[in-house]
Amino acid sequence: MTPIKARRTRKRKRKEITPEEPSSTELLELTVQTTRHRVPLQLHKPRMGYRAGEDDGLQTSYDGRILLSEAGSNPPVPTRGIGDSTSFEHLATSFGESPTGLDSFSAPGDPFQYQKDSSHVTPVQPKSSDKHDSGSGFDSSDWIPDSQQFSASIETADETQDHPRDSEDPHATETDDPLRGYTDTRANEARARNLLRIQQANEADEKILGKYLPSDVSLFFPIRISAPIDDLKPDRQWLDEVAEIASTEVAVPNPPSLSFELGEQAEKHNQQQLADSGGSVGILLRKNRGTTMDHGSEFRPLSQLRKVIGKHPAFKFLCEVFRHGLPFRVKRELSPEECKIERESNLNRGNHRSAVENIDKVKELLAKEVKHGFSFVIPREAVDSIPRALVQPCGIVSQFSINSDGSRKKKLRLTHDMSFCLALKDGSINERIDMERYPEMVYGWCLIRVIHFVVELRAAHPRKKIFIMKFDYSDAYRRISHQGKAASQSILVVDGTAYVSLRMAFGGSANPPAFCAFSETLTDLANDLSSSDYDPVEAPCPTVEEHHCEPRPYPIEEEAFREAIKPAFEVPLNSTSKKDCFIDDVISVALELEKSLHRQCHVVPMAVHLLSRPHATDEKEPIPRRELLAPEKLSAEGRPSEVAIILGWGMDTRKLILFLPDDKYRAWKADLEDTIQRGGDTVHGLESLIGRLNHASYLIPLSRHFLNELRRRVDPSKRRSREKIRLSRSEIEDLKLWIDFLQVARSGISLNLLTVRNPSALAWSDSCPYGLGGYTLRGWAWRIRIPKTSPIYGLNSANNVLEFLGMAVSILLMIEETKGEPHPCLMALGDNTSAIGWIFKTGRLRKGSIYYQAAKEIARHITREAMKAGVQICAQHLKGEKNDVADALTYEGDVRGEANELTFDKPTDDVLTHRFHNSVPQLIPENFRISQLPCEIDSFVSQTLRTIEESLERSRKHPGPSQNEPGKSGNPLPVESESETNSCQGSPGGQEKSSQRASSSRPEPSNWTGRTELLRSVRNRWLQRLFGLPSAMWVRRSGQTTGKVPCTSATGEPIPTSPLYPVSEIC
Repeated sequence: MTPIKARRTRKRKRKEITPEEPSSTELLELTVQTTRHRVPLQLHKPRMGYRAGEDDGLQTSYDGRILLSEAGSNPPVPTRGIGDSTSFEHLATSFGESPTGLDSFSAPGDPFQYQKDSSHVTPVQPKSSDKHDSGSGFDSSDWIPDSQQFSASIETADETQDHPRDSEDPHATETDDPLRGYTDTRANEARARNLLRIQQANEADEKILGKYLPSDVSLFFPIRISAPIDDLKPDRQWLDEVAEIASTEVAVPNPPSLSFELGEQAEKHNQQQLADSGGSVGILLRKNRGTTMDHGSEFRPLSQLRKVIGKHPAFKFLCEVFRHGLPFRVKRELSPEECKIERESNLNRGNHRSAVENIDKVKELLAKEVKHGFSFVIPREAVDSIPRALVQPCGIVSQFSINSDGSRKKKLRLTHDMSFCLALKDGSINERIDMERYPEMVYGWCLIRVIHFVVELRAAHPRKKIFIMKFDYSDAYRRISHQGKAASQSILVVDGTAYVSLRMAFGGSANPPAFCAFSETLTDLANDLSSSDYDPVEAPCPTVEEHHCEPRPYPIEEEAFREAIKPAFEVPLNSTSKKDCFIDDVISVALELEKSLHRQCHVVPMAVHLLSRPHATDEKEPIPRRELLAPEKLSAEGRPSEVAIILGWGMDTRKLILFLPDDKYRAWKADLEDTIQRGGDTVHGLESLIGRLNHASYLIPLSRHFLNELRRRVDPSKRRSREKIRLSRSEIEDLKLWIDFLQVARSGISLNLLTVRNPSALAWSDSCPYGLGGYTLRGWAWRIRIPKTSPIYGLNSANNVLEFLGMAVSILLMIEETKGEPHPCLMALGDNTSAIGWIFKTGRLRKGSIYYQAAKEIARHITREAMKAGVQICAQHLKGEKNDVADALTYEGDVRGEANELTFDKPTDDVLTHRFHNSVPQLIPENFRISQLPCEIDSFVSQTLRTIEESLERSRKHPGPSQNEPGKSGNPLPVESESETNSCQGSPGGQEKSSQRASSSRPEPSNWTGRTELLRSVRNRWLQRLFGLPSAMWVRRSGQTTGKVPCTSATGEPIPTSPLYPVSEIC
């Protein structure tokens, strides 16, 4: 399973709006009051990055607090949003009122009265409404992304606030809205659907019959998170303009004044051209307006682009780049003196070793750069004549490319290291780049979005073929030119020749967001073309040939279609095709529909044709220019296929698997075996190996436990890249296991295990220094008692690792219970945050920790068993006071200072089972029964306890730093008292005689959790996790080119509000 963790490519700062700090944006704080529930709303104007269309309805960005009470009150479902910029007439009409002669109105089911004012609509708050404070937030965990202040708060039974919202709602907490930042009508409709589903789930809680906890896990997790349904069909006028632009010729640029050849003559010619421009690359570029050196020469004229993508949120940014080139916007400019110091240091140092060792290949690649006009050459000594020039080292990296027959080949690529500096701490370009000035990037979620769409499509169409097409936009970065100053600070020097980069280089941190602004726009255009009435018969793409539309045959046509399990996120299927992109790769997924499939083969190439300057013949192009979509790759990857290589992975949509391609498997396995045979490698070699294995761990996330030791050994801050490292026996054993992991990755992992899913099995566990216990929702309960003779008996410092062991038992039991079920998703609940974190990450544990060895063994055992069983694992925190049953299973008598009414007299398993059924049936399933653990699990527990004891003994003999590890235990425990117990280790079902210290009288009844409380404490925490993941992670929006939908975004501000170029600045 992919752990539920959202990672954004870049965080954007956003100021929180508070009552004490008014924003320039007008803010309305209102409370929606219905018969049974309230929701305060903060309404403000749509934010940057979205352009509302005239027919787009009501726009709003609201900070909603969803209040879910334990007593059964439910969140209201807002039926429509309002914005303070909405006209009174528009609003009245949308409510079905005639605005003529109206000064105010209200609507059935809406709590507001709307009054007309000179500039906007004022919603008047009803007198019966109460305002609420926004609360103090929620307990953040590492799975919650750093979010904007757009939030929806969920009142959970397991959260207590220092600042209650009001007397009726003392337990409210806040969580993110996955649609945060989206202000359009369809996003508001999706919010309403989500609120309605929560309301219906809460109402269902009140209708559960019987006295027991429901054993149907779907009652805990009945909700799928909805996304906006962008069922927007571009109008005919836009489509006519698209057809017009597609058939419009574009003038071929003039030849440039520079020489794009190699040799002394070309260098001197270019040096003179530069000197005639005062050494300024910017002036030299202005002299070459209208040539292939001109900014935007690779794209259609802006007048044509405006008709096609003029309403897209990124169009303004692209206009700046296409007019003036891409600048380096830095936090601090280097002075001329600093530039000289850094430049000379890099010139004296030379290029990276990889370039020096492959110098012939470097020269070959640089020759191609010059030939195609991406760079020009000057003598090395001429670099000093360029104001503020900077030089960087180059290197060589290897990657895979593809032949026309679909086979893969190794390819060497030149890198331009703009992160490297010598003389100054912040001398590198990348160190000083202000990423806030560039667009947000969401391409990192491309693969997971594609996976979710394919699974949703398969679930809706279980017997239809799903085809994949991939289109590689050739020379990607090299299509966008640098601003003059940026070009003068992007220089490579090889053997006395300086290469000045006119186009974006591979290595600059500003370049991915700049190019992605284009590629994301291109993808949005392709999606809108797909949803329109575009017909390739009427307007075919000139680069698509008939054989490009022929589906590749599946290897075994009789192969059955695998079943899909719906994700926790509901991906809209208003279209049976979807395009997504990862930098320069555009991926198209389409359902098997004959006419539609032919259309889909034309859509992406047509989008490329509409935005880029069409390729003239080789004879007409002044400088050699590659075609926009490489014919070789178009034939190999552009044809519809059920099996395709995308982003380095193989995807089979019929078997519904993602797999490691065979060439990677063979190469990586050979590297592994070579490292194992030699007993080690250089730091650089191990770093490369770790990178490859980390890539493979995408399919098996738990396998990352087996990389921890290697990561520690190759810490670059402590070692040099050429230093040789001899691996220990345990590290060699880890690498041997990786051979098995690679074999699993090669065979493929079901896409059902890679989506975010609602759990299908549930288990609780707890521990204390006197024992462990837990139970599953299917009724298997267990307990382990620590013998008094054990050195960890009553030892608080051992509790974190005991909690981890308890969660491991939960997982192993659920694996046992779900045998034969397809790809179950197992949720382990516990009240210790360290234990929860260790399920996926043990790398932060110090090697000297008393937990280290045991935690390592537990994590590895879970990994092996989960991999064999083919299950998905997730873990979730539960407040200690809501973990009553599991806690009661961890101890007996009064060893913790006070006794429990169920275990005060140390009952047998059967007696205790009976007491649970009689006293707290609302917290246990009907099949609840305390019984022995299976032999394999029992043996694992016993071995782990011995490891913990041995680690403790060693730490006492060789004391080191404090052994306390970060993390909160669910039940802080007193220091062990001298009470006696006759607990047994191992099989918990053994009949035990009561000890002399067993309590003789039953204690007062405890304040046990209610059934609804427990249901919602589990569900609402899970909803916090789901709502915390930006919708950009699992669904791509469409409708941007017609200006009706905002960009796919994690922050809500995908395009910077400040322009790249001040009005007074020229390139």
